[in-house]
Amino acid sequence: MARPGVQALVDALRAAAGRAHAPTCCSRAWRSLLLLLAVAADAGRSIWSVTDPLGVQRSAGDLLARLGRACSLSTFLINHFELFGLRQVLCAAARAASRRRRYSSTPLLYKRVRHPIYLGFLLAFWATPSMTAGHLLFAIATTGYILIGI
Repeated sequence: MARPGVQALVDALRAAAGRAHAPTCCSRAWRSLLLLLAVAADAGRSIWSVTDPLGVQRSAGDLLARLGRACSLSTFLINHFELFGLRQVLCAAARAASRRRRYSSTPLLYKRVRHPIYLGFLLAFWATPSMTAGHLLFAIATTGYILIGI
């Protein structure tokens, strides 16, 4: 049997590791994304390029991509500490005994679309007037990541 002080320390470390699971997963996802960006940056062969004499199709593609980027900004409608799982870790570290139950709200885009950030990313990645091999690799990988995450 371990001494009470050592046992308390081991129990505290196990509890902290359980609460830190979400931030650890986010950290791994960001590192994977950086690796993907490094690999995709070298692939510059053109897959498709919209050549429209009047520029209507190219402008429509640009508009869709910008709409996607605007949808991705809906991340600022929610609490980032809760989004990345940091609130739980900080509350546990501060040993907040009276944690209030927070209820998530559905502001603006969240009333219409279940995952507006994902929708924005998909529009921004795929609605591009010129697609290179690196961009295609990135779009396929992030689409797969999003579909697995949903």
